[in-house]
Amino acid sequence: MIDFVGALAASFVLGMIIGIRIRRFSAVTYVVLFLASVAVSFLVGNFPYYGFTVIGDISMNLVFLTSFLGLLVGSAVLGGGSQ
Repeated sequence: MIDFVGALAASFVLGMIIGIRIRRFSAVTYVVLFLASVAVSFLVGNFPYYGFTVIGDISMNLVFLTSFLGLLVGSAVLGGGSQ
């Protein structure tokens, strides 16, 4: 787990940087986009080696999920930079 903490931090920061430039969404949109990102993360699997096993053989791409969470946080906190 400690091997890819840097990759998780970098993906979260990159997601926040991109999210700052996106306008704020409604609360329902945040929930729908989060559920869609979890589904995509399950479908992608643990490529490129930064994943973890959730239940049994189901793997999840944690770097994709943290970058998407960074995008949502950046959009919610400082979003609406160029409107």
